[in-house]
Amino acid sequence: MAEIYSFVMPSKDRAHFLPESIKSILNQTDPDWELIVVDDHSQDNTEEVVRSFGDERIHYVRLIDGTGPAAARNCGIRAAQGSMILLIDSDDRCLPTRLAVTRVAVKEHPDTEVFYSQIQFLELNGSTRIKPSQRFSIKLLRMYNYISTIAIAFSKDAFIQSPGFD
Repeated sequence: MAEIYSFVMPSKDRAHFLPESIKSILNQTDPDWELIVVDDHSQDNTEEVVRSFGDERIHYVRLIDGTGPAAARNCGIRAAQGSMILLIDSDDRCLPTRLAVTRVAVKEHPDTEVFYSQIQFLELNGSTRIKPSQRFSIKLLRMYNYISTIAIAFSKDAFIQSPGFD
């Protein structure tokens, strides 16, 4: 059994999107993961949807007050048991190999704390388009954040040393 990695999914009133997002985690080719769904005080049936999957790797956390996606991500990351964190929003889907590819990258680059990739947008009309990734540039990153949350994985230890999402 490989080391567990943690997916963290903030959600607020997105119960209608959750099944597809959660299924995309369940369909990972690498089975060694946990999913933490952080419900940011939803007024819909988010909890019922999450619990309906009945998979012990899926954990549900409900925030008492609506605090926003940044605080929900921070809460989920702190609750995570995995050494690596992969973010997914409640209206996103992961390709089945996302975790396996991440695990290979971490093994090949053990001193790297943050990994990111390109993303594929699924348009409402069913077409797709790719948002390519760029080589890392601190100068460019200071101008705008070109790293999408759905395309990032990072060390939990590195996160704990940071101020977190704001």
